[in-house]
Amino acid sequence: AQGRLDPTDRLTRLAGSIGRSVFARGRFYLDGFTDFTYQEREIIRSLLRSGAEVSVCLTCEGFEEGHEIFQSSRRAALALRRKAEEANQEKRRERPAEAVDGGKKD
Repeated sequence: AQGRLDPTDRLTRLAGSIGRSVFARGRFYLDGFTDFTYQEREIIRSLLRSGAEVSVCLTCEGFEEGHEIFQSSRRAALALRRKAEEANQEKRRERPAEAVDGGKKD
């Protein structure tokens, strides 16, 4: 197995290279997950930071308390919400002032 990457390493490399891909600015729909590994969350974070539109479908009763069978999906949803908020904040910091306020000067 020398020279081969294990699946975790492949996902880590993918997360690190997403920002260089034009495909990363597209639309992504993620379905069939109940939770995400660290590497999968980093891929989603990289997509968000690259400007991708990411939709995730998780089976749960919402973000608040609910039946324990949905607990892992609820935790995943909350973690993804934080990642999206962080990516949005980073995007705002990266934009030049004229893009944010239309170039108006006080």
